[in-house]
This record gives sequence, C-alpha cells and structure tokens, in this order.
Amino acid sequence: GFLIFFMLIYFGFLSLVIAGSRYRVPIIPILLVFGGYSLYYILSKAQNGNIREVSGWIILCFLLYIISGIQILPYTPDHHRWLDERRRGYEYTNQLLKGINFFENWLAQNPSDADAHYHLGVLYFDAKNYSNAEKHFLECLKYEPIHKSAPYNLAVFYTLKKDLANAERYIEIAKERNPRNADVWFTSGWIYELLGKNEEAEEAYNQAISISPTHYKALTYLAVIELNRGNVEKSKQ
Repeated sequence: GFLIFFMLIYFGFLSLVIAGSRYRVPIIPILLVFGGYSLYYILSKAQNGNIREVSGWIILCFLLYIISGIQILPYTPDHHRWLDERRRGYEYTNQLLKGINFFENWLAQNPSDADAHYHLGVLYFDAKNYSNAEKHFLECLKYEPIHKSAPYNLAVFYTLKKDLANAERYIEIAKERNPRNADVWFTSGWIYELLGKNEEAEEAYNQAISISPTHYKALTYLAVIELNRGNVEKSKQ
C-alpha cells in the first residue's frame, strides 16, 4: 500500500513539474525502492529455507533482464537532438576542449556527419579558433547543403572577418531558412549597416524587434541609427 501511494505521489508531482518538457520522468528512485524491497524479500525467503521459491525468483529476474533487452516497438534515436544537447552541455559547463575532442573523435568515425561538423564549428568558434570554425561550417554545408543553422554562423564569422560579401551572401540564406529568428534578422541589419545600406538595416532591425520586442541589440542599433539622423527623441524610445 505504501509503495503504491509513493508511486502516485512521485509521478503525480513530477508530471506537473516536467509535463511538456523535453525530459523524461526519472525512474531511478522507483527502481531503488522496488529493487531494494525485492532483494529484502528474496533474502528473507532464503533465510527461512525456501530455496525453491528463491530459485524461482532468481530465474524470473534473469528472464526479465533478458526480455528487457528485446526491442518491442520500433525506435529511432533523435540524432540531431543528441548532438545538440551534448554540445550545449560542454558549453554550459565551460568544457570546450573536452567537447572539441569528443566531436573530433566522433568525426574520425563519422566523417560525413553534417551535424557533428556544425557543432564542432560552434565549439571552435566559442574557443576563438575561427579558421577551424569556418572549416567545419563549410564541411557541414558540403554534406548537408540545406542545413538550417550553418549559414547564420558563417555570416557572423565573415562579418567579424570583414568579408562582407560572403557575410551578406550567407545571411540571405539564413533568413530564408530561419525567417522567425530574431538574431538572424539582427545580424542581417548589422551587415547591411556595415555595407552602408541604412534603410535595409533599419528594416532588418525592425523585423528582429517584431519577432522579439525585447531584443536589446536590435533596439540599441536602431536607436543609434535614429540618433545619427538627428532624431534624438525617437532614439530614446
């Protein structure tokens, strides 16, 4: 009775907290509770001399272990999400070198994995190794020409490199593939502004703000444009 009550409370609470998220309800506490009780039950039977019953339980556990390794329903792991979350984990824990080593080793075994090239490029970019970052972003597009994220990263890279022709080329591709991404539109405005295309820059910043009204970079850059026009009051808005 207590175990059933515990399960209801446990899963009920976690369902409220985690429902709709990308993470599963952890079952380790449940395994510990039931595993501990099962071990206690079997040892108690053994102490009482019920060898036949104990043997039956051991055989049953072994069979359940074998059955648990049999795939009943078809399942395909989400390769894209797995690599993405792994890279983010290295970034959040500031283990860029460890992440770079992981993806380098992964690519040694899977050289045509476009996603892995992309994530390795991001880690190299974070580590300020820009030449390797560019190399892997381009490799990503070589193996997956329609990759959604690599053109944006290349646009940022070429902007920092002052190669505005390539920056404009890749940001246009990025806008086509990510039309609802405020950062993409902000970067587009930034590139236009560096090219002296202030009207296009203003339009891109406004588009970024329409998608994300609190996008502080777009708001700031737009305010500077208005200030340079002499519209002091408008820039303050």
